[in-house]
Amino acid sequence: MNRLTKILALAACALGTSFLMTACGGGAAEAPPSAINAPTTAPPPDTVPPTLAIFNDVSGAKATGPVTFSFVFSEDVGVSFTTSDVAVTGGTAGALTKVSAKQYTMVVTPPTNASGTLVVAVGVGKFSDIAGNVNAAAPTAAQVLFETVIKSQMALPVNFDSGTVDYGLVGFGGAEDSSIAADPVNAPNKVAKVVRAAGSETYAGTTITAGSTPATQLGLSPKVAFNANDTKMSVRVWSPDAGIPVRLKVEDHADPTHSVETEATVTTAAGWQTLTFNFAPGSQAAGTSAINFAYNYDKATIFFDFGRAKASAVQKTYYFDDLAFVAGTGVNCGTTAPTCAPATVIPSGSVTIYSDAAQVAGFNPHPDWGQAPPVTYSEVTIAANKSLKYGFSAGALYEGLDWAANPVNVSAKGKLHLDFWSADITSVKVSIISANKENAVTQALIAGSWNSVDIDLSSYTVPDKTAIIQIKIEPIAAGTLYVDNVYFWGAAGGQSCGTTAPTCAPATVIPSGSVTIYSDAAQVAGFNPHPDWGQAPPVTYSEVTIAANKSLKYGFSAGALYEGLDWAANPVNVSAKGKLHLDFWSADITSVKVSIISANKENAVTQALIAGSWNSVDIDLSSYTVPDKTAIIQIKLEPIVAGTLYVDNVYFWGSGTGGGFAGTYAENYTGTGDLVGARTAQGGDVGFFFDPRLFSTKSYDYGGVANSVTAPGSVYNFYYGLGLNAPAITDAYFGAYVKAPGNASVNVAAFASLKLNVWGPDQLFKAGAFPALTVVMQGPAVAGCSSNSGGSEVKTTFNTTTQGAASIYTLPLSAFTLTVGCGGDTTVAQVLAHIAQINVLLQGTNIQYLNKDPNGVAFTNGLNIGTIKFN
Repeated sequence: MNRLTKILALAACALGTSFLMTACGGGAAEAPPSAINAPTTAPPPDTVPPTLAIFNDVSGAKATGPVTFSFVFSEDVGVSFTTSDVAVTGGTAGALTKVSAKQYTMVVTPPTNASGTLVVAVGVGKFSDIAGNVNAAAPTAAQVLFETVIKSQMALPVNFDSGTVDYGLVGFGGAEDSSIAADPVNAPNKVAKVVRAAGSETYAGTTITAGSTPATQLGLSPKVAFNANDTKMSVRVWSPDAGIPVRLKVEDHADPTHSVETEATVTTAAGWQTLTFNFAPGSQAAGTSAINFAYNYDKATIFFDFGRAKASAVQKTYYFDDLAFVAGTGVNCGTTAPTCAPATVIPSGSVTIYSDAAQVAGFNPHPDWGQAPPVTYSEVTIAANKSLKYGFSAGALYEGLDWAANPVNVSAKGKLHLDFWSADITSVKVSIISANKENAVTQALIAGSWNSVDIDLSSYTVPDKTAIIQIKIEPIAAGTLYVDNVYFWGAAGGQSCGTTAPTCAPATVIPSGSVTIYSDAAQVAGFNPHPDWGQAPPVTYSEVTIAANKSLKYGFSAGALYEGLDWAANPVNVSAKGKLHLDFWSADITSVKVSIISANKENAVTQALIAGSWNSVDIDLSSYTVPDKTAIIQIKLEPIVAGTLYVDNVYFWGSGTGGGFAGTYAENYTGTGDLVGARTAQGGDVGFFFDPRLFSTKSYDYGGVANSVTAPGSVYNFYYGLGLNAPAITDAYFGAYVKAPGNASVNVAAFASLKLNVWGPDQLFKAGAFPALTVVMQGPAVAGCSSNSGGSEVKTTFNTTTQGAASIYTLPLSAFTLTVGCGGDTTVAQVLAHIAQINVLLQGTNIQYLNKDPNGVAFTNGLNIGTIKFN
């Protein structure tokens, strides 16, 4: 016992002697003082008002569920404090519980699937002490942020902008300071920020996953849809320095030994640029594994300035955004030499350097630049089209295209286009050259495919673009390279004119063959540039004339940050096109999201803008993975802030690469590749199947068939609903099937992937669960086959990811495994050579019937299936 404690104990004991001496040991008891000896002066009355402090039990930054608030008073308030004295906003108040004379508690529940602030307040005059003094001051209100949004797992593309996606970053090796932050150029945009610390490891990196431990680092769902033709991913990056390597690694979250890595080089300092990462066989980083298309690549890690020695590593800050899979990047034909011509159509108004039909004056495709040994050269004809063919040897890894006697002015152009084909070269540097001035841009290539390359001329900061005389091509390794369709085209980004409004018209020339939505000269039938989409306050709109050219002008206010271009009565088919073009001008809007929309299906692509300039924007249609491109009806524009936006020259153009049917399926399915949509014309039955135990046990709820197939391209072609009232049958199943044309069988072995448009099971989506669906493809019945279908079967399972809307899932055929082989079928390829039926099914405990959804509405397990295509 310390000195102070002893003193207090002795004092207490001394005080006690006046009441009961024996309590502190020794002496005889003494009677208490009589009433006559009591004080004659009463204590002063209690006139001090009671006070209150409010506390909560939230330990983190945000509450994720009910919050317990504690009310602690300075003194006993008797029964004066009741539930009605507490004002609660942002949530639902529970009952008030008395813990003691001075403390009460109340549980407040935030709304489900929402975010906001809970506020608990008590006003003046709401409680009193035993003496009747009423509180004269209101205590400080308690505020708690809450986040109860049901977030889905990340899926490509990842842009860090959605409030319903569970984004996460895990840094390591000196990049632990990785977080989601404001864009350094466009603050309202959310991006990933990586601080690479001084003395970082050579492998310092950031994994894109929401989990905090290896067991919970699930990464992406579905997996990256690599296949033999589609091997690229892209990331938009911001680096303080040019010339640094950036490595991208993808792996199986459940097996880190299944990984592939590749690199790209930053060419822009202190500015955003998009890097393309090619994972094709032979393109992997030195010392790492080659891609295996059978692996489940579903987690990604990015490494800035990879390989930097610890001793030379100083603190640097990097940003990245828009991690995406680049589908349809190559036109595949041939193995050792191309067997097809590139599909490029040169836009009118281009400055053509070389094509099958025309060359710049004085063009020399093979100047003598002193390579040793010399580069071999010839002009070859492939599928009635001429192309340049070069053979590069070690020591001769560069070639020139020369027209020095006739310099060209490309300062008003936006891009340089080239078509490349090679069986063995996976990366090439491309330089444009004026007199003694050049710089290079590196372009990854897909081997065995025509690569349609468009390089933004803003990447060329050194040459004088008013007098370009040469192009230099530098492959990264020896091999053979075919080159075609070299031209400068499009309007230069940032065609500056005006300060508060444009004073010039955009320089765009619409390529022939384009699908024009709006231009000065033409619009799509039924075009409405200002539909009523319920914005409040409404967006202001007018069509204005600038330098003899008409453009659309929109005024966006806070709360009305979206506008539509609508032609719903006349859908357009842009599935064969490659890009969406728009011209934008704004003095105050620096970023806009652009969506293309088919019936109930859309997704957005964000485009940065240069203020005070016409921005010539071309968005690759492969970025739009959700809409049905055979029936586009609207475009949505969403500026990131309020302001004025001018819009002109909206059209779809160029050739789309990859996708669609070919061969048997193109013939049998009217060229659309749509199994379900073409069923009525081609005679391939559709229907449903189910576990008979669901009916025999009476533990079901039947949703029936709705909206049976009506037309090619329909999104929700059919629906079937079943549900167990209790999870009594854990291996139950139900699903839908599509038979081959004429109920025969067809060969799909030459295709790379199967695309499904699926929504459901809606019951589980509404409950915030995203179950797996299984796809089984089966051959014709074979006598004695042990499968349920009576024929050979291959299958794969994939996780659904999107709540409340249809999603397109691309399933590589390499992901299918052989489950039953009959009639000589011993491999997946042999089964794929004669597919008679495709089945999509839901299995197991996922078929449990929930009586009500979180909003109290009864529903059943439903499965909606739309178009089904091979690609």
